[in-house]
Amino acid sequence: MTTERRYPHWLQLFFWLATVLSIPLLPFLAIGWYLEPQIEHWLASLWEWPLGIGLVAVLSLSADIFLPIPSSFVYTTAGQILGIPIGTAICTAGLQLGAGLG
Repeated sequence: MTTERRYPHWLQLFFWLATVLSIPLLPFLAIGWYLEPQIEHWLASLWEWPLGIGLVAVLSLSADIFLPIPSSFVYTTAGQILGIPIGTAICTAGLQLGAGLG
């Protein structure tokens, strides 16, 4: 009895990595169409309240260690709404909090 591999090692590794990397994307593909309008409405209501935007930025950047959050989008949005100096301070605080949690 021979113990030959059924697939090449690199192909097995590719399938394993594709499976692991697709796990965080599946919820977004399944219910993203439903969540996107609600999140846009919620963020539009926070637009007039800069403290809320800062709080959302800090919380999302600190949760970035657990969830696939596009941090570059958070940086850019915080800088646009709050201004570059305050947005930088807010994002730095969120990143430091995330590093402390990690």
